[in-house]
Amino acid sequence: SNSDLKFHPTILDKSIKGYVLPHASTKYTGNIISHTLRFKPTFKFKKVCILYYPVYNKPNVQNKYYHEYYVPWNTLKYVIRYKWKVYKVEYIGVNINEYDINKISLKDSLIVVSADFSHFLPLKQAIDLENRAAHGLMFRDLNKNHMRVVDDVKTFKILYELIPNNWNLQWIGR
Repeated sequence: SNSDLKFHPTILDKSIKGYVLPHASTKYTGNIISHTLRFKPTFKFKKVCILYYPVYNKPNVQNKYYHEYYVPWNTLKYVIRYKWKVYKVEYIGVNINEYDINKISLKDSLIVVSADFSHFLPLKQAIDLENRAAHGLMFRDLNKNHMRVVDDVKTFKILYELIPNNWNLQWIGR
């Protein structure tokens, strides 16, 4: 729901090429999404490529979409159009169970990973594990026990295949 999002002052950043956005309901993640998307890339993108790993075998939103794609897609459509005032953008959902890496182009693309962290954990435990997992993701180290809080690490493996090794990942938005 758009009402779960709050517009904060925009921070322009030329280094931003994409985001990790949650796919849980905006009722629970609107604050994280709002803080993350206040960081706006300055490059001109024509496409938004959303990598997602569906939990279900069949689409579970309107019998057409997987919620892992639907939540970030609709959130980005709203923010990009009404906050960033960018009107011509193509949205591409990449189900990593069906992707062909040769068909994914990052040219003129904002890349987004749809991922949740720490499902149903108490806040104190979740914060510690999320911080460790974020550091693991930033340094492309997916083999630690705390990475189990990331839903789903497979999507990040695909991301690392797509992006150049010299891209630095940063933890912003929370």
